[in-house]
Amino acid sequence: IRFDHSLGQFKGRGSLAWQPQDGFHVEAFLTRAGKPLPPSIGVGKIGVVPRSDVCSLRMKSSQFDQAIAPRVALDDTLDLLQNYLSVNVDCLVFRSSVDASRGHEHWSGTALLALRKTSGLTDLVEQEVKISGERVRHSRQRSGVSMNDDDGQRTIARALDDGHLEVHWALPKSRWHQAQAWRWPDAFSTALSILSGQHVRLLYREAELAHSRRTEVRKQAPSTSLDYLAPFLEGRDTVEKPTLQRLTAFFATNSRKAKLARTIFLQLSEAANQNNWQVKSLLVSTILEGALRTVGEKPFGKKDAFKTSSALSQFQQTYLPPSWESVIPKVLKSFGKLRDRNAHPDWLVGKRGSLSPEQITQALDDMIFLSRFYGYMILALAGFKDLQ
Repeated sequence: IRFDHSLGQFKGRGSLAWQPQDGFHVEAFLTRAGKPLPPSIGVGKIGVVPRSDVCSLRMKSSQFDQAIAPRVALDDTLDLLQNYLSVNVDCLVFRSSVDASRGHEHWSGTALLALRKTSGLTDLVEQEVKISGERVRHSRQRSGVSMNDDDGQRTIARALDDGHLEVHWALPKSRWHQAQAWRWPDAFSTALSILSGQHVRLLYREAELAHSRRTEVRKQAPSTSLDYLAPFLEGRDTVEKPTLQRLTAFFATNSRKAKLARTIFLQLSEAANQNNWQVKSLLVSTILEGALRTVGEKPFGKKDAFKTSSALSQFQQTYLPPSWESVIPKVLKSFGKLRDRNAHPDWLVGKRGSLSPEQITQALDDMIFLSRFYGYMILALAGFKDLQ
């Protein structure tokens, strides 16, 4: 193992353990090289881990050519000063060499996702089990999705019996870069999450890329439902495949707009997981301002001339058809009520208090409305036109 840290360059030998629920655990005895240590080093202080202490751990073993644990915060200075490492990491990316002479026209790979429901996947999946050539089981159910285009782009997924989704994909090298091909299953899980109202988790992906086979294994995390904060109406019978395919391609580009759209969804997912009603309401409301500031490149500052109403009107004129002009006042009204009420909270349960049944009902309606609007913001950022 080796890595660079603010205390120097470290390398050593150790062990690697894996538990699906806990992730990987790395332990190693180290030697240090680099400039002399400063005369005093603070140990045990509470604070933000500096970027210089966020490292990528690089490992080699007889079992694999190379493994990388990206962006690991090493804040246990005392252990490192004693030339010892003991840390948990959420994911590892393994790389092994492949025969570069094999020519393929596609980037291809497979992945495993965790999800709560498969009701929106309606392509027919047929499975057959044979023993010594004799069929002992045959099943047919609508629990998959198959997407193809005229240029050779293919994505096929089928639900397994244990709450997982197996995904296979192939992208023509003439249209897609290697980095985009590697991001494809993550992009697919984000697109599926948005359209199905659940946080689908990427657990495993493997792809044959230029000169190497890359495999990522992540700590298992449960899929969660966004419930009434789903960007699109609950109870949809199907996930629309053209929309899913287009959104997947959008997120695979990892463009600035794609990053923003993904952040909008992740903030909604975070809000859905909040138990406190007022925290949930405030987080849902602030998504709007955060998205609009990002689109307009208007960071918060002391002399802040940003106006949500102007920024929202500009977003509508740029990304949404004229028919949405009548929706903007309602968006602003819901945003203002949720933000102002919860930025200046009370804990009164009377008729005018924030915890009264009347206020909670109104806040619920406003959160649902804003969540639906955020779904259309995501589609608009992805380039969808004529949204209704």
